[in-house]
Amino acid sequence: MRLAKLTLSGFKSFADRTEFVFDEPIIGVVGPNGCGKSNVVDAVKWVLGERSAKSLRGSAMQDVIFAGSVARKPMGMAEVTLTFENPRLATPRAETPADTDPSSLLPDDSGDNDAFGGTDEELALATGDNAVVDRTRVKDRRLPVDNDEVGVTRRLYADGRSEYLINARRCRLRDIKELFLDTGVGTNAYSIIEQGKVDAMLLANPMERRSILEEAAGVAKFRQRKVEAARKLDAAERNLVQVREKLSSTERRLRIVRGQAEKARRFRELDARRRDLRVSIILDQSAEFDQRLASLTSRLAQLDQERTAISTGLTGLEQAKQDAEIARHRIQQAQHALEQQRLSAQGLLEQNEQRIELVSKHRAEAEAAIAEESRQIGEMEVRLDECRRELSEVEARIDEAANEGAAAEQALAEATEQRRDWETRRAEATQVHSIAMETVAEADRARIRAESEIQGADTREAGLHERLARLAERIHPFASDLDQHQTQRATCRVRSEVLADEATRIEASLVEEEARLSVLGDRRTDLADRLAMNRDERTTAESRHRLLEEMESAGEGIGASVQDVLGLSDRLDGIIGPLAERLDVDRGDAEAVEAALGPHLQAVIVESTETARRIHELLPGLEGRVELLPLSRLRSAPTDELPSLPCAALAGFKPVRVIDMVRCDSDTQAILRHILGETLLTEDLAEARRLTALDVRRRFATRDGHALETDGRIILCAASGREDGHGLLSRRAERQDLDQEIRSLEGARIVLDGEAASLDAEHETSGERRQKLSERLQTVRAEEVEQRYAIDRQTQLIERIEREQAEVVAEIREVEARIAEARDERRRLDVVRMTAIEREAEASTTRNAASNRLDEANDGFEKTGEKLAETRTTLGEINARLDSTRRERTRLAGSTEDVGRQLERSNEQVSERRERITAYAESIREAESGVEEARGVLAGMTGQFAEMTHDLEAASSRVEETGESLAGARVEAQRLDRDLHALEISRREVEIKRESLEEAVLEELGFDLAALVDANPAPDSEEESEFDRSTAIAEADELKAAIKALGNVNLEAIEELDDLEERNEDLARQLEDIDEARTRLGDLVEKLDTASRTRFEETFNRVRDNFAGNQGMFRRLFGGGSAALYLLPGEDGTIDWLESGIEIRAKPPGKEPRVISQLSGGEKTM
Repeated sequence: MRLAKLTLSGFKSFADRTEFVFDEPIIGVVGPNGCGKSNVVDAVKWVLGERSAKSLRGSAMQDVIFAGSVARKPMGMAEVTLTFENPRLATPRAETPADTDPSSLLPDDSGDNDAFGGTDEELALATGDNAVVDRTRVKDRRLPVDNDEVGVTRRLYADGRSEYLINARRCRLRDIKELFLDTGVGTNAYSIIEQGKVDAMLLANPMERRSILEEAAGVAKFRQRKVEAARKLDAAERNLVQVREKLSSTERRLRIVRGQAEKARRFRELDARRRDLRVSIILDQSAEFDQRLASLTSRLAQLDQERTAISTGLTGLEQAKQDAEIARHRIQQAQHALEQQRLSAQGLLEQNEQRIELVSKHRAEAEAAIAEESRQIGEMEVRLDECRRELSEVEARIDEAANEGAAAEQALAEATEQRRDWETRRAEATQVHSIAMETVAEADRARIRAESEIQGADTREAGLHERLARLAERIHPFASDLDQHQTQRATCRVRSEVLADEATRIEASLVEEEARLSVLGDRRTDLADRLAMNRDERTTAESRHRLLEEMESAGEGIGASVQDVLGLSDRLDGIIGPLAERLDVDRGDAEAVEAALGPHLQAVIVESTETARRIHELLPGLEGRVELLPLSRLRSAPTDELPSLPCAALAGFKPVRVIDMVRCDSDTQAILRHILGETLLTEDLAEARRLTALDVRRRFATRDGHALETDGRIILCAASGREDGHGLLSRRAERQDLDQEIRSLEGARIVLDGEAASLDAEHETSGERRQKLSERLQTVRAEEVEQRYAIDRQTQLIERIEREQAEVVAEIREVEARIAEARDERRRLDVVRMTAIEREAEASTTRNAASNRLDEANDGFEKTGEKLAETRTTLGEINARLDSTRRERTRLAGSTEDVGRQLERSNEQVSERRERITAYAESIREAESGVEEARGVLAGMTGQFAEMTHDLEAASSRVEETGESLAGARVEAQRLDRDLHALEISRREVEIKRESLEEAVLEELGFDLAALVDANPAPDSEEESEFDRSTAIAEADELKAAIKALGNVNLEAIEELDDLEERNEDLARQLEDIDEARTRLGDLVEKLDTASRTRFEETFNRVRDNFAGNQGMFRRLFGGGSAALYLLPGEDGTIDWLESGIEIRAKPPGKEPRVISQLSGGEKTM
């Protein structure tokens, strides 16, 4: 197996897909700081299952995803793939116990996987059915995957999802670890030596060093299998207890359910006969309801024909009334059209009068302009004469002309600005005049529209008055029907309240029973939990007690030499026994007493010194320390007297002698006086040192197991014979406590079993009472439902009547409101009409004012134009005079021509204005002709208005006559409607009864009434159709009473009986399977221990030879010296190849031997 390549994508600094190919024995990755070299090692650890973000130099696992840069966006996924070569082995691997999966030894319980909510692939991954790694199938390759190359991939998405793949197949992290077991590849294996790893290995404790050798020896998979097997074994033990309890519970339940199933079968027979009778009764009632419905339907059809005939007559009358209303409406429209013509003539008259006024004003303005221009022409002629006279004075007035030229330019600028201002004002006046014209037209249209809406409002108001009269006739019959239904509903409501009170009382009793059952159930659950807790505590205590007994019988904590001495007790008299076995202390005081006794705890008491001599003769080659206490010499009290305690020491300290904490016989008490003397108890070493400093000449033992001698020596963990933190006395005290605890738990179990039996009986009695109350409650509720249904039916009728009455009243109020609205609308429209007329007058006034402003603006614009021309002329003259100083004759000719052109232009303007005055006179004549014509049209409309009014009155009379005939026909139609309504109510009552029967069938029998009738057709002959309903009802009641007499019936008991029998068989099989699996798991643990011990011993010996042998690596590195690699013995002095730690002792040349942690830095590096 060899690493072939490493592929990274989106991992830390490797944004693009990057591939490292390892095609040489040694490959180096070099580069500057920060280029990502360490990220390569991080990638290898990460893909192998590293779950600590801190070890990957990050704060969260998502930090391994490329976070983006200035030129790159962040990635959404990180992916790393390790590709290994996996060639076939020349010799297939031998099968070992580690190849056996402990899960395969347990019974198959995959049936629970139906509750899994994921996909098939996720389900296979969760259960291990999709395992990629199979050591039992692939034995001819180093990695247990049948491929020449094995690719291990890990992906992490930005949303936190993660997945592992082997050869592109999804797998679990467990599969990754299983794949690399015993290969040296892993997150913490020796194949990855990263920064600080060598130093960590040097500073490792003995157990950590052992894990490195276990990985090299291939024992890691054995240890993992052993842990899994132990966990499975514990689970099998727990399952075994649970299955036994379930089996016992099932058998108890079977005895109860068999009687209930027999009662359920009897109930089904009686219920089937009663259902047949109920079907016959229901079919008879259904036939009766069908006959009544057929009769009522026939009568309804007759009344419907009569109502159709009356409806036809009503249609004719309504058509006649509609024609009359249409004729009246046409007359009203003609009248409205005539009014429109009058308004148009009136408007035309006003328009022509305004036109005459406006044109007359324009003509007067034109005549005034001609007079002004004639005046200007005269002034130009005078100016021409003045120019001629000034020719002789040109030389003298040069300076004056220059000044006049500047003034003329200033005047020209002012005239230009004035002309622009008048031009703006003229545009504004034109716009205002246009708006005023549009306002006049809009006001005229609003007035016409308001008059049209007034006529429509009058028509609608008349129709609303007719509708109000019809609604007043409909509201009378509602009161009597409402009183009748309210009386019937009150009767049903009283009966329903009585039944509700009874149901409430029954429900209260039922709630009490339910609460009692719930309390009993909670008590049973609590009792079961207490029993389970008692059982667990008892099992734990018994297991610990057995362990302590086994440790005591095996001599745990007693040295081998002491055990050899004790072994002579069968051959040699006078050996009384170990000192520790004759002492009795409280569990809390055991640590302090063991610390005070120290090595004396393993001392052996003998009768005399002669016995001690005999022991020495029989065991001359003892290797360990053995302390013998001759009782004959130690019975006398010690003669040394110690000084009393100083008073300063007694302040805040209550002296307690260790010997007073021990319970023993008098002989042992005498021995303890020699060993312990006046040894005092303190809480810790600090207090002991404080008392020593106060000149207290005593030996001290602390509660946490340390000792302070009188000569100042401090002995840490002074107790001997320790095992798992507890010494000989601690174990004996703990066993005594466990004896008392086990007896207490057993007594509590007996009490709890009695309480469980009592609760079961009480629970069954309460369940029967609850069943009886439930049946009574069901009967009362059924009758209450019938009464409520009757109340609902009466309430529906009352609500329908009230709803119809309210609808009519609401409609009346609506009509009255609409009449009021129509009147308000009529008044509003009158106001709108008057407002429109006023707006029209105001708009005309505004239009006239706008016309005046427009004329004023035109006049100002023309005047400023003339002034501008005059100013420009003056400026030209001044310039000409200036030029004449140089060219006198030329300037004079130019001035003469300019004046001539101005005179010609002024004459042209006078001609144009005279032509405009002639056009104004023609317009005035046309307007006066229009005024005369409009006045003639208005005079001729007076007779037409009188004729229209007469025709309108005649049409209104015809409308009233047809309305009276229509009202009589509607009264007859309402009578038929009432008859039809009464029959509809009767038919509806029958339908409601039939619907009630259908609901009862659906509720009682569970199927539809129509399906029941179809399945049971009526007999053909009359004899066969005879059916005594009363007899059938009586028999059904008798069957109901018989069913009731059965009492509480568990209908599910039959199916439950079958299920329980099947479950009982399954539990028995499970019990056998689990028992067998427990045995097989125990065998597997033993095999794994044997294989692990053998492999580790072989590997340890090879490593020791290669490292510490005569030609080992240590001697070659240091050029001499010696080293030792050895297993540390346990507290009992024995070496366990499965658990002992590994220590390294080195002796460089010229130095004393020391452990590796005591070497110098350079020596450690070597």
